[in-house]
Amino acid sequence: MRFIAALSFVLVACTDGKDKSLNNTVATYNAGLAQGFVSYATERTDQTIAAAAGLKAGLFCGQEIWNGANWDTLVAANSVSHALSIPPAQENGGEGCSQEEITPLAACVMEFCDGAENLQECAFANCNDQIGELGTPCVSCLAANIASNDLALITAQCVGDDIGKYVYGGSFGIGLYSEKPFVTTDAKTFESHLIRRGVLYAEIEQDGAPLHVFCTHLSAVLSSVPHPNGDMGWQDEQTAQISELLTYVGEKAGGEASIILGDFNTGPASGNATAELPDNYQLFVDAGYANDYVANDGDCTFCGSNPLINGNSSVVIDHILTKGITVSESQRVLTDQITVSSGEDSINTAYSDHYGVVGNL
Repeated sequence: MRFIAALSFVLVACTDGKDKSLNNTVATYNAGLAQGFVSYATERTDQTIAAAAGLKAGLFCGQEIWNGANWDTLVAANSVSHALSIPPAQENGGEGCSQEEITPLAACVMEFCDGAENLQECAFANCNDQIGELGTPCVSCLAANIASNDLALITAQCVGDDIGKYVYGGSFGIGLYSEKPFVTTDAKTFESHLIRRGVLYAEIEQDGAPLHVFCTHLSAVLSSVPHPNGDMGWQDEQTAQISELLTYVGEKAGGEASIILGDFNTGPASGNATAELPDNYQLFVDAGYANDYVANDGDCTFCGSNPLINGNSSVVIDHILTKGITVSESQRVLTDQITVSSGEDSINTAYSDHYGVVGNL
């Protein structure tokens, strides 16, 4: 388990010395700008970032904003001077693929997926037999480099034994900003595979008292990708991260008010949503955290009806959890469909494969 030193993350401090009109809206939003994983990520970027900025939240936790320039655009659009993110930190040395094992898959992908918008989706739809013949290190490497959406580049990255371990160059893809000044800040990395996971921390003042804020994105269960550590699974990895997170929250907040925001990839049954890893979500309940959105039967935030998902599963996994402070009037946001251009085609899609959640402090 590793701490990130204070100087290893990007902090934009208050520079004008003036208090702004404070907005008590708090929001969490997974922007879904995951190239190679979520369709039309590039085409959606400008509209998605603008929509997130349009929430005008006084306290905002964003996920899957992998490109630092996009995060900077979002922060600038709200003229926020208190913003926090973690720079990428790639690690090399992971195992990859042999040329012999990857050749059949490469041939299949060339035949069926040349020019595909979503290489991962196309490969699993057309080349599942060839993927099934790959060893776990090879599958993990391919997944970690799928964001390029370029077969030749992915192959070049994965044939060998000194490859990058993490997708998006080791980016965490999370950011936190606040209209209120940060009293203190910190960050922590979690043990994770394929995608680097961690939590951002800031203390702010709310109604004259300390409020400890945590922004995170926990590991998902990747059913199509075997866990690189054969002794555990994706659910186990998430469980361990929750334990790390709650310990970290206890160290920082003590008995003072705290709020945890983000995409937890776990959640209870609520509204039209089925439960997702409910035992993991229960760990937060047992730790004393409340969820106003779920308490009022909020609907799914990752929904099968979303045009970027088109699936059968609908779950509520994006949360604003509170302890010692109340969030009210929680609601789901950014549910509208949008139109993007892809080549010569106009595509009806959504801002993200997730919907956001906002509430009032």
